[in-house]
Amino acid sequence: MSLFFKIKTLFAVLFLSLSSLGLAQQDVAEIEIVHFDSSLNYAPGSSVSIHFNPSGIFEFRDDGDDNQFYIELSNSSGTFDNDTAILDQSISDSFFTTTLNCIIPTINEVGTYKLRVIATKALLSNGSYGQLASTTSVDITIQTNVSGPSLITYS
Repeated sequence: MSLFFKIKTLFAVLFLSLSSLGLAQQDVAEIEIVHFDSSLNYAPGSSVSIHFNPSGIFEFRDDGDDNQFYIELSNSSGTFDNDTAILDQSISDSFFTTTLNCIIPTINEVGTYKLRVIATKALLSNGSYGQLASTTSVDITIQTNVSGPSLITYS
């Protein structure tokens, strides 16, 4: 083989290798909240929607034990711990979901809470499947003394 052919082949392999880097699929799962209208005040019984972008790999199996997405509501101090509420109406086990809807439950304390999206079986950086929270949370102001019918909004 000539030196020219070897150099030409080396450049072709290098070019193909570098160009394929931009086409690689993301493996590790991530959830990004795209939109939620935090400018509104909500009340128990209000309907809310969170638009989000799931990327990466989420587990879907033939036996039905699949990933689920759902919305979590923080406690009144804005943290997600033991008294965090899972908003049951928001649970979705659809293959590809980008919007979750739920209803704000009865809450006795006025304040600013937080909402986030959870995946139950996302591919984590250690190579296993587990629970994953959205990279950010959104503020939601909840008023409990609203007179008249419940405030119903769609964001």
